[in-house]
Amino acid sequence: MKLARRLTLQRAVRKPCELMWCAHKKSASGKRHYCSLVPAHRKRSNRSSPRFAAQLSAREADLAQAKAALESNERTAEAERRTKSVLESQDLQLIADLHAKEAALAVAKVNLGYTRIAAPENGNVGERQVRVGQLVSPGTQVIAFVSDSKWVQANYRETQLTNMKVDDLAELRIDTYPGKVFYGRVIEIAPASGSQFALLPPDNATGNYTKVVQRIPVKISFDDANAAMALRPGLSVIATIRTKH
Repeated sequence: MKLARRLTLQRAVRKPCELMWCAHKKSASGKRHYCSLVPAHRKRSNRSSPRFAAQLSAREADLAQAKAALESNERTAEAERRTKSVLESQDLQLIADLHAKEAALAVAKVNLGYTRIAAPENGNVGERQVRVGQLVSPGTQVIAFVSDSKWVQANYRETQLTNMKVDDLAELRIDTYPGKVFYGRVIEIAPASGSQFALLPPDNATGNYTKVVQRIPVKISFDDANAAMALRPGLSVIATIRTKH
């Protein structure tokens, strides 16, 4: 009976030999003690552990390589950021240099414009006091300019300005053209007498005072601009102004 039971147990153990493994040992008293069944793949795992260790080592090596590559990329990115900061500072410096060069160019153009003297309006040169190549300083008179626009400056006594106003009609007789009358119009009356614009204006409040009738400049324009073109500055004129009173 015991022999049949033992054979049955051995069959039960050997039948799933591909999947299970049975461990037993004999005690000192001669009796056999059987252990619980253990999965067979645990015993076979000891044989494949070197292969798993090699794979683990390869994966750890790949991880270390990836970490090293990450650190290298981070250092490269930090270097690029520093290079960018340097380039941005250089960009600002270049912009400042550009503005300085533009300002220098504007000054050079202004200085170049000083080498050419432009007349304020059309006219003729009456007297030239410089020659080509001559060095002149600021404030030096180089030419006498005569404008094409002509007018008459009539110096009336202060007692004659009582009813005189701007736009009053005027008759002009010029000695160069005897018997010919030119017509014009008052366009401006001076704000002060001619003596007030002199280099040394008189001071009548000191010493003995002698009354002198003052002269007030009155500017008269020609109605016929073409007739005024034939006139020359400095001619003697007799001006008669027709006031409304």
